[in-house]
Amino acid sequence: MTLRYNESAMKIYRSWIKADARALDAMLAGRRAGFDAGVIRKTGAIVESVRRRGDAALLAATAKYDGVKLTARTIRVPEAEFRRAWAGLEQEKKAAMRLAWGNILAFHKRQEYRGYVLRRNYGVLRQVVRPLGRVGIHISAAAAPLVSTLLMCAGAARAAKVGRIVLVSPPRYRGSIAPEILAAARLAGIKEAYRAGGAQAVAALVFGTATIPAVDKVVGPGNVFTQAAKMLTQGGGGLDGPSEILILADDTACPDAVAADVIAQAEHAGDNPVVLVSPSRRLVLGVLDSVNRQIRGLPRGQIVAKSLSLCGAIVLVRNLREGLEIADRFAPEHLAIASRGALGLALKARRAGTILVGGASPVAAADYGAGPNHVLPTAGTARFDSGLGVKDFLKFTNITALTPKGIRRLGPKLAVLARMEGLEGHARSMEMKRG
Repeated sequence: MTLRYNESAMKIYRSWIKADARALDAMLAGRRAGFDAGVIRKTGAIVESVRRRGDAALLAATAKYDGVKLTARTIRVPEAEFRRAWAGLEQEKKAAMRLAWGNILAFHKRQEYRGYVLRRNYGVLRQVVRPLGRVGIHISAAAAPLVSTLLMCAGAARAAKVGRIVLVSPPRYRGSIAPEILAAARLAGIKEAYRAGGAQAVAALVFGTATIPAVDKVVGPGNVFTQAAKMLTQGGGGLDGPSEILILADDTACPDAVAADVIAQAEHAGDNPVVLVSPSRRLVLGVLDSVNRQIRGLPRGQIVAKSLSLCGAIVLVRNLREGLEIADRFAPEHLAIASRGALGLALKARRAGTILVGGASPVAAADYGAGPNHVLPTAGTARFDSGLGVKDFLKFTNITALTPKGIRRLGPKLAVLARMEGLEGHARSMEMKRG
């Protein structure tokens, strides 16, 4: 596989990498490298301080990192602020939120997980499924309010029937939270919110303080310190890394539409991987030319340019089957397929966070409320992880109830395995006469 391009069409994208197998492996290794040691040390210190000192450390960190001085009384958002935020929202925005919220709930309510009972000749086995009691959602203080992410997280939690949902978001000037965020929270039925964000807010939610009761789980995006705090306090997957896309397209795809998807993904930030895989040199050149045309005058054009220059790749393959192999190797957060037999290819893809099928399915539509969740595994973790869903807000508990006759029948046989592992006490506990 070699990169081929028309130099005049590349313009500012001359540094898109030569995407042979080794180059892709290098990109993968970079995506999976994990957190910088300095980030871990700094985050660990913040988390430990909040764990030990509670509100005092939380308020001090908020003043230091967000530049807002709050007290234990003013850190919580009063209910009237939710009502004002919703009342002051334009009707067009309310309608868009309601549409997205309805679609998200409808999709997630179909994700049913039920317990079961299995009766064996040695006893009864059960799995009990219960919703988490209390969940925290962290919404970062980005340049624009991440309304869609709040609705995604809350929608999955609501469908799981979580008992209580708590919102945390870093305070802006004078301690305010974006009214769009509070309006979306009100629509989602969230009544508890705190003006706090980052690693300190995650720690407060996980450990609890005098002001913020502890939750069972924290979800939602944030910067690298927020991500590291979630990893340190509750284990970590790859649901918070830089957003990424791999587009598999052939000569039936519309170059302008593919280019629009490239731009939409690259405008998130300057470190968003964008990979275009195609058996068609003509399509690749058409996409490059269209990207250069569409980027003119784009408000975040410089971010697009940086993202493509640092994290972009073009792979020219022999056929779509080879392209699908590359997609599975890359395990992208978003896999967009615009080609002949796109649905068939999508059903064969094994490693992707979410799949967009056909030229009429832009990633942005799924991101903003077609229904599926946009909180997805990144950095190659789609190899083993899945997008946020109802399952993430449920607790699965296994119950074993053996009969006296059953343990006499089963115990001596399983004791053989215990002795193989050198655990005589385990073996004897199963051989003991009971009942």
